[in-house]
Amino acid sequence: MSFRWICGKHVSKPNLSIEAHGSSMISSSTKELGDSIETLNPIPKPPQARSASPEKNVAKVSQDIRTVTVKATYKDDMIKFQFSLSSGLLELKQEVARSFLLENTRLHLKYRDEDDDLILLACDADLSILIMPYSATTGGNNTIKLMVQIADD
Repeated sequence: MSFRWICGKHVSKPNLSIEAHGSSMISSSTKELGDSIETLNPIPKPPQARSASPEKNVAKVSQDIRTVTVKATYKDDMIKFQFSLSSGLLELKQEVARSFLLENTRLHLKYRDEDDDLILLACDADLSILIMPYSATTGGNNTIKLMVQIADD
């Protein structure tokens, strides 16, 4: 006989075989500690989950995605677009290259830090340092300004 915690109660159970049918199951006893026969029932979906349309679920997910506005300057041109805080440097470079029609060109992206130094974005860690202050805020000026240069090498 083994002892287990079920819903905050200490219950003794003889050897028991449980079969799972479906993806989410809960266990409920049919007899109070007697034979300890268990049946499995699917977890019912909450009423709001059953009635919500897929479009509403998609809209809610898209609202949860945090973004910043990126302004990128190349020569005399500037582009502006929304960028997800969960994306990496590769995605950022691809969006900038696509917007400036520089897809097959190696680019350097740089920004000015709080000391007015020009900082090269060389890896995802550099990008994380840049966007870290924007990750913690919900409002205000969430704009990142970048300078785009064609890599010499």
